[in-house]
Amino acid sequence: MLLVVEERVDKIEEYMEDVKESESVQELLNSHRKKLVERNNTLKVMVMALKEETMATTKALSIRIEELERELSLCRATVGNRVLSVALNCNDVLKSKEFVGTRFAYNVDNLLWRIEHYFSEKGRSLDERLGGIRTWEEFQHELKG
Repeated sequence: MLLVVEERVDKIEEYMEDVKESESVQELLNSHRKKLVERNNTLKVMVMALKEETMATTKALSIRIEELERELSLCRATVGNRVLSVALNCNDVLKSKEFVGTRFAYNVDNLLWRIEHYFSEKGRSLDERLGGIRTWEEFQHELKG
């Protein structure tokens, strides 16, 4: 009978050791759980910061894209106007009347306006065109095309 009691005491001691081990395992698990919760909270903060940064970057890029689209529209309109003016043929531009020698102020003014208009329709400014003209003959030759 003593032997049976000793066996039971041994079994109870084993159970006690198992309980102690399970308590230490539980403590270890709780420790790991706390560490994981802290890491999770840290990651949540980082994700929120990244989301805010991404939203700010997206907004800035959207604004920049809108600006570039406006600039592109202006460039397309400008290039389109240049293409239209380049596409004009010499026959499309009205030729100015010959200057017959009458020196009325309005005739001279009209002649100069027509010359300026002629060059602007050709896509060139009057200053650019007259920059290379030194004589009256060069002017007449340039005017006749």
